[in-house]
Amino acid sequence: MLNRRAVSEVVGALLMIALAVTAGVVVYVYSSGLIGGLQGAKVNPPYMEKIALDYYRWILGSSSNGTLTLILRNTGSSQVTLADFFIEGNPMASNATTFGSGCLTAPQNPQTLNVNGAGCQVQIFYSSLSFTSGVAYNVRVVTSDGAIFNYSCIAGTTG
Repeated sequence: MLNRRAVSEVVGALLMIALAVTAGVVVYVYSSGLIGGLQGAKVNPPYMEKIALDYYRWILGSSSNGTLTLILRNTGSSQVTLADFFIEGNPMASNATTFGSGCLTAPQNPQTLNVNGAGCQVQIFYSSLSFTSGVAYNVRVVTSDGAIFNYSCIAGTTG
């Protein structure tokens, strides 16, 4: 009775081969980066759009109109062209937006922000919208590539 084996030599050899193949697959998948991708690691894009809001000034006018001045700076690695502006989800008309110093790269494209350039002054004039002084509102900047940047700005003093 002491000469009996629990598992035959053939089954034992097959189990060892299966374990070795499984270990090889795990090492291959780990070294190829698939496990890192499945765990939420993000691939770095070749360029990235980032816009920092350096300063804002919100002057509330009388009868539901006013001016919001933003100083935006490109902190990404590519040029950014500003396309649309929204305040609390309300689109601002393109003719109500003016671009000041720091934005001009060419006469035909005044809303482009250079990488690591000076801050671009954007003035948004609005009417028929009512905002309360001292309340934070969502200001959204959209680029021509579709990137969206949200900022919280507090409506300022009556001007």
